[in-house]
Amino acid sequence: MLSIYQEERLKEKKTYPKMREIGVFIRKFSREHGYAPSYRDLQEGCDISSTSVVQFYLNKMRGEGLLFYANGVSRTVRLTDDGKRIFNV
Repeated sequence: MLSIYQEERLKEKKTYPKMREIGVFIRKFSREHGYAPSYRDLQEGCDISSTSVVQFYLNKMRGEGLLFYANGVSRTVRLTDDGKRIFNV
């Protein structure tokens, strides 16, 4: 159960429809395959024009505290607890 403060903090997070699509895709892909998607998987699965656009969205989402990934390490994208709540996954 979230406190009122935590609920308000989640509401303040800036998200875009494509961010939601990416969040849902990450969760679904991870469950189906047992590992996180690559940038290319995200590009193809979410109909994004390039991997640099994928990186743009992932950076925004990480900045909002919605996901975690290690720089320079493949397939480390994970939704945070806040990300799971925001995207209802």
